[in-house]
Amino acid sequence: MYGRSERGHDPYPRVHRTTAEKITAIKPSLDNMADGRCIDATGTLRRLQALVAIGWSMSRLGAEIGVAPGNFSRVMKSPQCTVATAKAVRALYNRAWNQPQTGEDWHSRSAASRARRHAKANGWVQPLAWDDETIDDPATLPAVFEETPMVHGEERIADIEFLIRTGAGQSEILSRLGFKNLGALERLCHRYGRGDVVRTMKNLRSLEVAA
Repeated sequence: MYGRSERGHDPYPRVHRTTAEKITAIKPSLDNMADGRCIDATGTLRRLQALVAIGWSMSRLGAEIGVAPGNFSRVMKSPQCTVATAKAVRALYNRAWNQPQTGEDWHSRSAASRARRHAKANGWVQPLAWDDETIDDPATLPAVFEETPMVHGEERIADIEFLIRTGAGQSEILSRLGFKNLGALERLCHRYGRGDVVRTMKNLRSLEVAA
């Protein structure tokens, strides 16, 4: 990196091939960045907004990621966040994206309802609108579908069930219905409470691998 100052050498212009291969094999990711470093907050904000859109209150989100209530509003408005915050939000989103909140008592039901109204007023979309592979890309737009008979979620699930009954495999179903991957199909099914369809699709995958 710095040469050999005691010998008056600048950094060498060449390195061993094996050294170059080891260095270039390291890819930048949250997992190998310092927790205190500031990074673009696009993906972090999208994940938090998506959870609000399915009923997670902002006070609860702040508690889940360890941010004090007085600081959480700044997190939701800042174009940057720390790596530590991004990691905490990513972990929360990965376990909560398919857990819409409806509330078990008056207080929690009210909080979930307020969260959904706030998200709608701000144009925040649900997790189903984002692809896991591109949610962090600022240039990516959410896949928001109009609720028409052609693309309504329940109609799409009915199409999945029809193809399953006809003997189609997992790969064929994903291709014919335009899903990028199984995760996108799972999000749709969980949104409508159809975990049984997800289990069937995973079983089809097992059968394909066995074949």
